[in-house]
Amino acid sequence: MLNHIWIGNQAARLALAQLGIVFTVIALSLVGCGGGGGGGGSAGAGANEVTPSFAFAANASDSTVSVYTIEDDGTLEHFTYQNVGTSSSRDVVVHPNDRFVYVLGSNRLFAFSVDPRTAELTLINDRPTGSNPKEIALGVNGASAYVSNINDDSISVFSIDLDSGALASIDTVDTGDNPVDLEMHPSGTLLYCVNRFDQSVSVYPVESDGRLGSKSSAYFDVDPLGAITFTSDGMTAYLTVPLSHGLVHRLSVSLPDGSLSTIETTSVNGSGPIEIELDANENFVYVVNGSGNSVTQFSRDPSGALHSPATRTASEDPDNVTFGPDGNMLYVGSLTDADVSVFSIEGGTFEFRDTIRARGGVRGFAVLAGNGTLERDSRRVYVPLRDDREIVVLDRNPSSGRLEDGGSVATGLGSKQIAFHPRRDHAYAISDDAGEIEHFAVDPDSGDLTSEGITILPTDSQANWSRLTIDPAGRFLYALDNRNPLGINGRIAIFVIEDDGSLTASGLQTTSDNPENLVISPGGSHLYVMNSFDDNIRVFEIDPSDGDLSVQQTFTGIDRPLQAVFHPSGRYLYVTVQNEQSVYRFRIQPDGDLDNAQDFQTPSPSQTKAVEIDPTGTSLYVTSADNSLAHWAIDDNGGLSLVTVITDDGSLWLEMSEDGRHMYGAQSDDVAQYELDSLGRPSLVDVFAVPGLGGYQSTITID
Repeated sequence: MLNHIWIGNQAARLALAQLGIVFTVIALSLVGCGGGGGGGGSAGAGANEVTPSFAFAANASDSTVSVYTIEDDGTLEHFTYQNVGTSSSRDVVVHPNDRFVYVLGSNRLFAFSVDPRTAELTLINDRPTGSNPKEIALGVNGASAYVSNINDDSISVFSIDLDSGALASIDTVDTGDNPVDLEMHPSGTLLYCVNRFDQSVSVYPVESDGRLGSKSSAYFDVDPLGAITFTSDGMTAYLTVPLSHGLVHRLSVSLPDGSLSTIETTSVNGSGPIEIELDANENFVYVVNGSGNSVTQFSRDPSGALHSPATRTASEDPDNVTFGPDGNMLYVGSLTDADVSVFSIEGGTFEFRDTIRARGGVRGFAVLAGNGTLERDSRRVYVPLRDDREIVVLDRNPSSGRLEDGGSVATGLGSKQIAFHPRRDHAYAISDDAGEIEHFAVDPDSGDLTSEGITILPTDSQANWSRLTIDPAGRFLYALDNRNPLGINGRIAIFVIEDDGSLTASGLQTTSDNPENLVISPGGSHLYVMNSFDDNIRVFEIDPSDGDLSVQQTFTGIDRPLQAVFHPSGRYLYVTVQNEQSVYRFRIQPDGDLDNAQDFQTPSPSQTKAVEIDPTGTSLYVTSADNSLAHWAIDDNGGLSLVTVITDDGSLWLEMSEDGRHMYGAQSDDVAQYELDSLGRPSLVDVFAVPGLGGYQSTITID
């Protein structure tokens, strides 16, 4: 059983609740390409301190690194992102001691210190590389770093100060044509460079100070070449040949000079194999097929021969592969789809699990392994009051869950919902009567909101802007206009969120009649709209470059869908369907489509209203118009079984605390607080009066 660390995440800060320490959280940690990793977990933290596991994606199309938490089951959850001071993040790597992180930018290599408890990065220094750098490799003792430069046909060599992590440029050496992959031999005495276009792999002896000696080259009667990897004893290597039919060369390694000779060649069930890695036990080899948009798994016999290829679909233009902290998960970064495909490989299984979006094409991906799981602790509840032109702030006791008056902030007429940016440093309130979105800066300590500006929404006599949502990567905001009168198709306004939190209009997309709510998949690839009076759910694919929407599916035949919530795994969507007095469970297909709908009737004869799920994905909560709250247990297949029904005084919106111990309901003139026991069973423990709260589209938001 993993330990857990309880951390509150607000604005750009984390509160380490158990220790009473507050940390800045414009956070980050990194991992190298070619299966780059990190060390064993808690360097830089106290000897007995629990540290979470993080994963990091280098976003080639912008200046950031996306940061994810790694859950107990190896899946990824969006955490934050950090601007790393370069126009394009090419690669990231974690130092073996877990204290330093290195980010490859546009012709520069950046060194950061990293706090393993929060993934906070602090710049140490940076040094120039050659032109169009591709990849980072570290020496086995962490005292040197190497960068391949494609346009210069060279390798930049750096020393690393093991105390400070600082970089110093010490040499530049020539390579063959188009150096694309660097791999350190397990002995640490040889560096290999795969040259894409001259049929060669360059081999360099590594001197005691990290400098590279004179190269030798192994030539192959085929090009282009892709990537190389080694067995742990350093005696066998595998080299990809990214032709249309795809090949992997098995090579013997002669020591001490590191010369290579071909033993056999194996075909790959996929085109354009570029990256290759062995699992920790060296029972399987994984090949990323760049032009085939897939990953192939080979079993490996005791002689090193490859057998029984199994191929799974990945996102478009996969570029890199990395293993999870315990070796049971495989992460594959995509350039075109700007996401990470997640596969389970435990015990030799090879199953697609999920995709999760990044902020740009993923050039590098890595893991900072910890010894626990990050769990955030919600600190405040925000209540928009439509008629009073204000947002009431309620301070929340993280232990008891009790609410106290935290003040209020003025906002536009008709404010209906507030949404927080994933980094919690910005918030957005949508107002229907004012036809606007107000942008707020969020104070990291007090939670106070300070207005930063107004964005005017497309307004006419039929506009009724009522809902908004932000994609998990924090790049796009979507506002929903459910239109009035009925019979007119609703609209979705699309905005790009700039680095300062301001909004730039990107487009306007129509949907069906009377859209009530919208949700985005946990991976950030699709948006789902509940169109109540057209009795359908419309599925939109989100363009990773600009957030634009394209209709992918319209699921019909359900009588007035209202609210929806995703299972934390992203595998299921739960939707309250008012006129059927039920909640539907949909299975999410790999392409985002809804399938395998299953209708669960509530015990109430009245319309279903609000729906919420606990962070573990084991309990679902549904309110009905007869003032009841139903608690359902969720099985391993997403199915529901009724546990209990209690009285609820008309909650039209439910919000769960991030620790899963308390839930809050927006009722008429008050916020109800429910305590959840270890089995998820709810009990009403308090009601906090909020005069003016109420009405058909009332919401609350917990940070």
